[in-house]
Amino acid sequence: MLAERALQQISDDTPQMGQAWTAGVALPGDDFPVGGVDDIIQLLIKKFPFLTAREVAWLMDKEFAQTAEDVIWRRSKLGLRLTNAQIERLQNWMQRRLPASGT
Repeated sequence: MLAERALQQISDDTPQMGQAWTAGVALPGDDFPVGGVDDIIQLLIKKFPFLTAREVAWLMDKEFAQTAEDVIWRRSKLGLRLTNAQIERLQNWMQRRLPASGT
């Protein structure tokens, strides 16, 4: 919507641009309602549970993340969604993995 407003400002100089149409269109990659994001997240977690672990392993190996707090607050905002128990489980997993990563 912001981009449409910006383009509207120059529309007199670019009449071939046509009418605004992007505000109500899904982005490429999926066509789901905005209110359906939580459903998509749950589906992905169920279908691909290993991806979270792979992402954290990448952060540890390539970006030197060493604590759960580092991952959930500095490199993402997962802390807004995770419970204290989930954060503790992540920290325990990371601690078990640290010697194998060479850090």
